[in-house]
Amino acid sequence: METDKKRAFVYERFSHEIQRGNSSEERQERFSDQVIKELNLEVVDTLLDDGVSARDGLNLESGRFSELYDLVQAGDYIIIEGWSRYSRAEFDFAHPILMRLVREKDVKLYIGRDEDGELVEINKKNRNTS
Repeated sequence: METDKKRAFVYERFSHEIQRGNSSEERQERFSDQVIKELNLEVVDTLLDDGVSARDGLNLESGRFSELYDLVQAGDYIIIEGWSRYSRAEFDFAHPILMRLVREKDVKLYIGRDEDGELVEINKKNRNTS
């Protein structure tokens, strides 16, 4: 890995196997490629939860997303195409898991807003834990 590039982890998720290879996969890859290029990042790993529903939070507790806590280091970036790719579980359940990564591991999270595709950055300095 080049020393001038920051480390990045990409998280992608599909609820159903039939979504693989369709516009959802392309959209997620296009988003992460754009962020990686704009921020000059080097992808360490892409973690894919293929056929894992986010409605009940299984992806956060036992899916590939749950591996991130052990993989990331301070200063790393996590890229997720949209909030719905991260979780569809109740906010009170899903929010603390994400904020624990930001707070304890000092990572930067780049996530697209589902409604308009705008990029949101969450880090230790701008996090909202209320």
